[in-house]
Amino acid sequence: MTVLMVLVFSATMIAVGKMTYRTWFNPIGFYSVIWGFVLGMFELKYIHYYTLQIETWIIIISSWLLYVIGALTISLIYPPARPDQKLLSKSVNPILNIDVRYLKNIIWILNIVSLAAALYNLSLMAKLSGGLLNAFIIGNLVYSYRVAEGIPGAIPYVASFVFTAATLAGAYTAKVQKILFSAAYFATPTPERRVKKSIVDFRKIFMVLILVSVIVGGAELIRSTRNVKEGLRGTTGSLKKLSSGSIITPTIYLYFSSSIGVLNQYLLHDRENTVIGGHMFMTPYRLMAHLGVDIKVDVYQEWYRTPTVVNTGTYLRELHGDFGVAGLLVGPFVLGMAISFFWIRFKRKGSFVDLSFTAFLFGIVGLSFIVIATRLGGYFFFPFVAVIVSFILDRRAKHGAISFFGRQRNDTDKM
Repeated sequence: MTVLMVLVFSATMIAVGKMTYRTWFNPIGFYSVIWGFVLGMFELKYIHYYTLQIETWIIIISSWLLYVIGALTISLIYPPARPDQKLLSKSVNPILNIDVRYLKNIIWILNIVSLAAALYNLSLMAKLSGGLLNAFIIGNLVYSYRVAEGIPGAIPYVASFVFTAATLAGAYTAKVQKILFSAAYFATPTPERRVKKSIVDFRKIFMVLILVSVIVGGAELIRSTRNVKEGLRGTTGSLKKLSSGSIITPTIYLYFSSSIGVLNQYLLHDRENTVIGGHMFMTPYRLMAHLGVDIKVDVYQEWYRTPTVVNTGTYLRELHGDFGVAGLLVGPFVLGMAISFFWIRFKRKGSFVDLSFTAFLFGIVGLSFIVIATRLGGYFFFPFVAVIVSFILDRRAKHGAISFFGRQRNDTDKM
């Protein structure tokens, strides 16, 4: 019965998003799909999770509604463009006006920088673990060392460039109409995608399948490299039969359901003492600590028995830990307002800067069922890198100056 109620509520919010933004993929629908799925997984009880207390349900549903209200507030002040409304002319729409060769070269630069830094860090991990193969075999140990102390000599926050490249790749993909992987693909408005609706629908289905495959595959890689034991406490007989599987295993189910249980136990025990903003601003706090500022931030979060022992408890746990009840009231509402504003603004103007903020905020929502994404150093600096690069691209598209990559070219030029 609880699962059915979750599905009905999620479907209702998805419908609200569709009516508001006139498209299935939107800020409200995205949040509702994620939280509906995770709550549904939790309530299936393939692990004998402890029953959620009323307070937990109130916080989850209230924050969900506050997020939706925030998004709707912006949509009333700054209405989304109608489906039949023409896009801004190419001369004032940066994504439509940008030279695709220039954009492609920028993406290549970001990819090369990211790859070089990643290979260098990988070589350091290989030395630390006694060989490249050992770096994967004892991945859990290497991960613990990296999170707690950092790998000596490693280049930090490389992921900022990766996220920026992925965001711009979405714009490039939609612009040249090639099927490449990028979650930002759905967010890029081009005239061709509005005309060829039947083709776009198939592409969206294909991209969703790829996205799900990457998520599941990534979870499987993490599970295998960290030497995770599948004999979890409290699992049902049905879930235990999947212990030897390679795709859907008890730990995969755990990753997509346990954070709700941790949130419940966190609220029940109420024993953590976090510095103000300690989760949201963990990265700058750690940098300040390295510079000698007397500030203590816990890298590892406290573990809770759900009955399986887990330590990630959704972004709601961290908002409450950072700012108390005020965080739970203001945080989701502001997040809903921000993502709705930049989403609508991007759909109207096609700015690379707006695209960067949109991608950043969608990422926060996408990880909200696990953690507040700004705890991750690479993700915290993502908007800083992305906005700088996007500002350059916007100016390039606006003024059409000759780039150091060569002459200005039209979209019809050979790629």
